[in-house]
Amino acid sequence: MNLKILELGPGDSIASAIIGFCHGASCIYLVDVDNYVTKDLNFYKRLISTLKSKGLKTPNISEANSIEDILTTCNCIYLTNGLASLKTLRKNSIDYVWSHSVLEHIRKYQFFEVQKELKRLLKPSGLASHSIDFQDHLDYGLNNLRFSEEIWESSFFANAGFYTNRIPALKMHSIFEKIGFKIKHKSLGKWPRLPTKRSSMHREFDIFSDSELINRTSYVLLEK
Repeated sequence: MNLKILELGPGDSIASAIIGFCHGASCIYLVDVDNYVTKDLNFYKRLISTLKSKGLKTPNISEANSIEDILTTCNCIYLTNGLASLKTLRKNSIDYVWSHSVLEHIRKYQFFEVQKELKRLLKPSGLASHSIDFQDHLDYGLNNLRFSEEIWESSFFANAGFYTNRIPALKMHSIFEKIGFKIKHKSLGKWPRLPTKRSSMHREFDIFSDSELINRTSYVLLEK
């Protein structure tokens, strides 16, 4: 099986490389904007022990001395230059792309281009799966909508550790479709009511209705 997979935003772990190997992936790409990976090899050894106990064929990392050794054993390529890294990969080469609570962190000015690249990379039969969290990372509401675009998209805020691109769920879904993805499946998690008063939000968000802003989470399965 020549299965090639890509995780966008693996964060502090290369666990997906090991799990992908266990499920027969011939090549695994992990793409992030920097190197955040934990260097604790025991973490990965414990993961492999758990997977092996479930009857999966696991990689042999008994002689691994570094993260790089594990990546090589798992046929994994770890790239840390975000959009620029995606552009280095071959068109129509990936079977499956996924992310978990990552798309909301992509800088707003890059979001469209990142999605275009993911579509370019997918094989005609490929799928993209994304779980997205639209809550702010301040108080799990919509406090991030209190700020103007100019302030929120400044380098200071973007690098402060709580940045989200503030693209509402339905708007994000429309971007997927504009790029040419077909939404095969979608689901929305909603607040019972808006968690932040409309009067507290910046006037730039007046263009969005309550029904657009009330979506707390989203899951989408996209096909090319």
